[in-house]
Amino acid sequence: MKLIEGYWTDGNNKWDSKKYSQEEAENASKKLVNCKNCINCISCENCINCENCISCENCINCENCINCENCINCENCINFENCFNLKNCISCEKL
Repeated sequence: MKLIEGYWTDGNNKWDSKKYSQEEAENASKKLVNCKNCINCISCENCINCENCISCENCINCENCINCENCINCENCINFENCFNLKNCISCEKL
């Protein structure tokens, strides 16, 4: 884990050093599986370019989402599946 421009980075993903200690960033890094270019994400799998997401899977360019799956460009979504370009949504499936 290296500190680069205010972010702890594992080479693929990064965590804001103002929000996360090095130890917290290292623990979060261990919980990301096949994620690339994600920022401040925790326990996600196969995500790309997401930010502040928790326990998402196969998502792209999402922000502040929780337990989403196969979402693209979603924001502040919770428990979604197969969504695109949604904002501030909760518990929808296959829209």
